[in-house]
Amino acid sequence: QNMFLKSHARKVATPSCSHHSTIPSHHSNPSLLFLQNAHMVMRQYFNESALKVINRRPLDNLERRNFLSPQHAARTTINSCAASCERLNRVYPRSRTYATTIIHPQTQRIKIDSPVHPSKIRNVGIIAHIDGGKTTTTERMLFYAGYSNHLGDVDDGDTVTDYMAQEVDRGITITSAAITFPWNMDNRINLIDTPGHIDFSLEVERSIRVLDGAVAIFDGAKGVEAQSHTVWKQASRHDVPKIIYINKMDKEGASLEYAMKTINVKLRVPTIPVQMPVGENRHFHAVVDLITMELIEFSEKDEGKTMIKTPVDDIDSDKYGHVQVAAHTKREEMIELITNHDEELAEKFINDEELSVQDIKAALRRITLTQKAFVVLCGSSLRNKGVQPLLDAILDYLPSPLEKTPPKAKSLTTGKTIDIPHDEKGPFCALAFKVLHDRNRGPMVFFRVYSGKLSPREKVYNATQDLTERVSKVVQMHANTPEEVSFVSAGNIGVAIGLKKTVTGDTLLSTKLQSQEPFTLKGVVIPPPVFFQSIEVETNKQQVPLEDALQILKMEDPSVTTAVDEESAQLMLYGMGELHLDIIRDRLINDFKVECYFGNIHISYREGITESITHTHTVDQPSGGSRLFCTMTIELSPLDEEERERLPHSASGNDIVFEWDEELTKPSVEVLQSHEDTIRESVSTGLMRGPYLNYAMNGVRVTVRGVKLNIAIPSRTNDLAMQFCANQAVYEALKKLKAENAVFLKEPMMKVTISTDKAHMKAVLNDVSAKRGTITSVSHLLGDDIIEAVIPLKEMIGYSTHLRNITNGICSYEMEMASYEEMPDMERKKLLESFGYDSNF
Repeated sequence: QNMFLKSHARKVATPSCSHHSTIPSHHSNPSLLFLQNAHMVMRQYFNESALKVINRRPLDNLERRNFLSPQHAARTTINSCAASCERLNRVYPRSRTYATTIIHPQTQRIKIDSPVHPSKIRNVGIIAHIDGGKTTTTERMLFYAGYSNHLGDVDDGDTVTDYMAQEVDRGITITSAAITFPWNMDNRINLIDTPGHIDFSLEVERSIRVLDGAVAIFDGAKGVEAQSHTVWKQASRHDVPKIIYINKMDKEGASLEYAMKTINVKLRVPTIPVQMPVGENRHFHAVVDLITMELIEFSEKDEGKTMIKTPVDDIDSDKYGHVQVAAHTKREEMIELITNHDEELAEKFINDEELSVQDIKAALRRITLTQKAFVVLCGSSLRNKGVQPLLDAILDYLPSPLEKTPPKAKSLTTGKTIDIPHDEKGPFCALAFKVLHDRNRGPMVFFRVYSGKLSPREKVYNATQDLTERVSKVVQMHANTPEEVSFVSAGNIGVAIGLKKTVTGDTLLSTKLQSQEPFTLKGVVIPPPVFFQSIEVETNKQQVPLEDALQILKMEDPSVTTAVDEESAQLMLYGMGELHLDIIRDRLINDFKVECYFGNIHISYREGITESITHTHTVDQPSGGSRLFCTMTIELSPLDEEERERLPHSASGNDIVFEWDEELTKPSVEVLQSHEDTIRESVSTGLMRGPYLNYAMNGVRVTVRGVKLNIAIPSRTNDLAMQFCANQAVYEALKKLKAENAVFLKEPMMKVTISTDKAHMKAVLNDVSAKRGTITSVSHLLGDDIIEAVIPLKEMIGYSTHLRNITNGICSYEMEMASYEEMPDMERKKLLESFGYDSNF
C-alpha cells in the first residue's frame, strides 16, 4: 500500500491552484484535501475490508499541522495514510467499528452521455406533502454525492432545485426540477424534485409519468397528510415502485410507529421498517440498520458526511443497552414481515438456513418491485442524519429502466396495444412530459427516452400531432442550467431544443417509424381548472405582450387555460387554485413585464344531467377540396355515485364508452375501433362546455353507438369529419337536455382536515356547520383533536386567515379535492344573480 500510494502521489495530491476555489469552507486546510484524495484512491484500488478501520487521531493531528508547501503536504499525507493502515491492522486487529467518509474534493457532475450500463441508472422522484422536506432531502443528496459543495437551505433561498423567484420568495417548490448525479462510484441517479402543494398536482403527475421509482417522504410527527395521500395515489396509478422515508425524526412528537400506522391505515399498504431510530425527538441522533445490524451515527463535525458504523453487539452496553435489545427484537419482526411477502426468503427461513445481508436485500428488492410491501427508512434531513442510507436504498431496491414494466403504446395503423421494450440500439422513442420556455433558446422540451437515442440536429416524428421537427441541441439540466451533451440514450431524461410545436404528452419517434408502424404512448392527464378570474391590460399596447406571455405560460403549464366570456368579452384566466393564479399573476407582472390588472377569483363550477338522451348528428359539408361526411349516434346518461367511484382515473369525471351497433356502423366495427381515441378526444372536448353557464360537464357517460363514414375519402379527412361530428353531437344533445330542464349546476366539495385543541373545538365545529360543511369524523391524535369534514370550495376561500382569527393562530388545516355535488337551490340563485341572470334562469 505504501509503495502504491507513493507512486500515485503526483496524480492524487497535485491539484491546480484553481482547484482550491471549489473547496468547501470546512475543507479550507489544503492538507486535509490531499488526505481525502489519498483515501479516495485507496478506496478505489484496495479491498474494502482493508479500509474498514480508520483511526481518527492521526488525521486530527494532521489537520492541525502547518505545511511549508503543497508538495510537503502531499508527501506527508501519502506516507501518513499508508502508515496509518499498517498501524491499524497491527494495533486494532479485532475492532469492527469503522468510519465511512464521503469525500469529494471538487464538485462531481456527470454527463448523461457518459457510458453507464442501464442497470446502474435510477430515474427517481421525490414526492411528499408540502413542507415534508423534499427539497431539503434533495439538497443533502446533492451535497453528499458531491454535486454541490454547500448545503442549501429553503429558508435562505439558496437551494439548487428551487431556483424560480417565486419559489425563493415563498419557500415552496412550484416547478419540478431535474438533476443527475452519481452515487457509489459508477451508479447514476436521475432525480426529480416535485412540488407538494395541491395547486401544482400536474407537475407531480407529469413527472411521475416518466419515472421508474419514487421516494415518498412523510413527516415523522404527522404521518400521512392530504397531499402525501394524493401523490401516493398518483404514483400507484402509474405503477411506480416506492420506498418510504420518514423525515423530521428530531421533531417534537415524531414517532416512527405512528407514521407507519397512518401509512398502513390511510394508504392501506403494508410496510417493512429496515431501520430503527435511536433517540426520540430532539435527542434523535442515529439509526440502527436492521439488515446489517449496525449502529449508524452521523458526525456533526463535517455536516454528516462521516458515518460511524458499529456492530450492534459491539456498542457500549452501558450507554446503548436498550438499543441492543430493541434492535434484535425489531430485526426479528422485520424478518417475519419479509417472509410474509417473499416465498424465496421464507423457504430459507423455514429450513433454518443462514440469512445473509444479500439474501435479505434481494428479498426486499423483489417485494419493492412487485409492490407487495414498502421499505421504510427514517432520518432527519435538516439535521444531516439518514440521507446516505436513503441513497443506498434507492440503488438497492428501486428499479432500473431494465426492470420497469415496458410502457404501453397504441399503434396508429392497427389500433392494437403494443409494448415498447428498453432497447438502446432500437429506433428512437420518447415521451415529452414537460416544456419550459427560455428567452434565448426558446422552448425546451423535457423527454424520457424508452428506446434508442437522440442526438443533436436529428429530425423526430411527433406521432401525436403528425408532424416532423428538427432538434438543434440536446442538453441535460442541472436544475435551471443546461449543459450540452452528444446524445441521450434509452433510460435517461434529457431536454431537446428546437422543437417549436411539441407540447406536454406528445410522443416523439424516429422518422424511420413514421413510414413503418407509428404509435403513440399514453400521454399526461391534464386536470381541469377549479378557479378563474378576469384579466385586462392597462393599455392597448400591452395586449400583444399579454397574449404572448399567456401563450408561453400555457405551453409550460397545460393546467393554465384562457377563454373569452361571450357576454362580457372579458378574457378569463383559469387555474388550479388561489396560489396557482397568484403565481401566474406574479410571473406576468414581474417576469414578462406586462401591465395588467385582475378581477376577483371565482370558482369554476360544473354542470350535470338528470336524464338520458340518444342523439344522431350528421356532418356533410365541403372542406379544402374534399367533402366531410360523418353520421354519429351517441347516448348521454348520468352517472350515479357508485359508478363515479368505480371509474378509472379521469380528470373530467366523465365516462366515454363504445358499444358498437353494426346497423349504425360503416364501413365496419373493426375499422372504426382503430379510431376510438380520435372519437373519445372529440367527445371530451364537447363535454368541456355545458349548456347552462358554459361550465364543463361532470358525471356524464357518453356511449357511442355508431359511426358512418365515406370510405372513398382519405383517412385524415375521415378523422377530421369524426372530430367535428362528435363535438357537434354532444353539443346538440346537451342543448336538448337543457330545454327539458335536465341540466343542473354542481359545486366542488373539499375534504378538509382541521387540527385543533379542546379550547377551540366547539368554535371550529360551529364554523364548519356555518360553512355548509358535513363532519365525517372527530378523532384524537398526539394531544390534538382532528376534525374531518366535507366543505364546499366556495366557503374555503380565505379560510387560512379566518381559522387563525377564530383560534388565535393555534389551529391548522389541510384540504384536498373530494367530488362535485349538486349545488343547493339557494346557492344556485345567488350565483345566477351574481352573473346578472334571473334567479329562475
